[in-house]
Formats: sequence, C-alpha cells, structure tokens
Amino acid sequence: MSVAKYIFPRGAKKTGAVTFYSPLRMAGVIPNDVVKVAESGVRGADDARSLHGAGYQAVLVGETLVTSSDPARAVADLIGE
Repeated sequence: MSVAKYIFPRGAKKTGAVTFYSPLRMAGVIPNDVVKVAESGVRGADDARSLHGAGYQAVLVGETLVTSSDPARAVADLIGE
C-alpha cells in the first residue's frame, strides 16, 4: 500500500504559511490509490471531517492536543465521541 503525505512547502513551518486549507488544495493532485495523510492545521472535528471528505484517510494532530487543557476530551471530540 502506498502512502502520500501532504508535504510542507520549503520554509512554510518557519513562516506559518501552511494553513488548514493547504492540504485541502492538495487533495486533488494526490492519486486515489494511495493513503492520504494530512499533517497540518487540524484544529478540531470539523477540520478532520472536511479532510476526510476531501479524501484523506488520516490526519496528524499536534498543537491542538498539546495546547488543550483536556487532551483526552480533545481526542474524543476529534473522533466524534
């Protein structure tokens, strides 16, 4: 099985240029026969659902969990529990 990850443009992490919309724009150019993994800008369940709707099978969530006062609740919200 092939896996395609959305790759940050060079320097984007330093400048903050990557937003939630970046992987949405890229979804159409990733072949349908690979697993799509979005690695940036996922702030909550609505973002995760939008990415799933765009064809992503996985998301990497970091800042939302690290900055949450209740990481367990944040995970539950992300997966719709």
